[in-house]
Amino acid sequence: MEYYLTKENGEKIMATPERWCWGILYKNHEELKQFGDDGIFHQVAEIDHNRIEMFTMYKLEDMGKRIDLLVEGKQIFHFYRQTVFNARTPEERKVTVYVFGWKNKDTKEVVYHYILPDDRMVISDKDIDITKFNL
Repeated sequence: MEYYLTKENGEKIMATPERWCWGILYKNHEELKQFGDDGIFHQVAEIDHNRIEMFTMYKLEDMGKRIDLLVEGKQIFHFYRQTVFNARTPEERKVTVYVFGWKNKDTKEVVYHYILPDDRMVISDKDIDITKFNL
């Protein structure tokens, strides 16, 4: 399936599915998927944080591989951490780590989840140096 992001000026940009994608389940059971069933590519900025019940990361080609976070009342976040190893050498290698989690606005508690390139997952209460994990 092809996925598109429609910019404010109406221009459509093709979006390539990620290895891991995010999804949202709202309290009224509506869903919002990063790569929607209707071919629309959604951005994190579209998430209505006031209505969210669950945040999910899943593999598009294998929905059985997923991480579900019950996050009602919490602020969620999702971003990519890209690291280059052996830059400007024949061994140069770029890796992408998916970083997501939640923050409690009242207590300031934060939980980070990292999906590494080999699909290992690391969970921490602080942002960490991912290079420790033999990427």
